[in-house]
Amino acid sequence: MINNEEEIWKAHPDIDKLEVSTLGRVRTLDRVVKCGKNRTRLAKGRVLKQRNAGNGYMILNISINGKQATKLVHRLVA
Repeated sequence: MINNEEEIWKAHPDIDKLEVSTLGRVRTLDRVVKCGKNRTRLAKGRVLKQRNAGNGYMILNISINGKQATKLVHRLVA
């Protein structure tokens, strides 16, 4: 907890397997991914790294339907 605020995670309405928090963090959820022809494995969820876009906003890269996309963090939280 930061500044006595409780961090609340909510699922993103448009992007599956993604959650955003009230403190502005973004994380992926645990998921099953294909590994070879007949095998699968569990990919653990994690908090995604953010970086400064140079204009005062934070951005991050995520994979949406197998394609890489750069998203503004404040837009994901909103």
